[in-house]
Amino acid sequence: MSGAFAVRRLIAMPSKVTKRARAAKVVVTRFPLRGDASAPDSWDALGDLEMYDMDARKEVTISANEMCNLFVHSLIFRLAWTLEGLSWANYWALPADDPRCEETPTEVSGLLVATDKSSSQYLTLVSVLELVRVFRTLANDEVSQVVSRRDQQGRMHVTTE
Repeated sequence: MSGAFAVRRLIAMPSKVTKRARAAKVVVTRFPLRGDASAPDSWDALGDLEMYDMDARKEVTISANEMCNLFVHSLIFRLAWTLEGLSWANYWALPADDPRCEETPTEVSGLLVATDKSSSQYLTLVSVLELVRVFRTLANDEVSQVVSRRDQQGRMHVTTE
């Protein structure tokens, strides 16, 4: 959560990071709200997430800023656990009679998030790998030049290159 606040703040400050870093994209997985389900409220968000169709996943590319907003404005915010070496989607799809269902998940695969607005449409899985990649993109960004200019009203605008 703190990282999302920091990244969102950096993206909003054109004098701190380059345009390339501010334009970072994230590949996430979305699970739609089931047609017969209503959007979760704050109590539903604490329970099972059966109101979302985990079999109808869709990969989507969003901006880093949009990803951060999911965390900052989250109604649903939980870790997506899995078994070592098994993707979260495959872990979730295990049949109930699979012996691996008895094992305790030991690996964090990502975060399941939804805001009060997005929760009425979909649940989003942000993988740990994508989250770390975005954080590193901004952490390793090197501003080589700061450009200052005044607009027609005389206000100073500072950008980077």
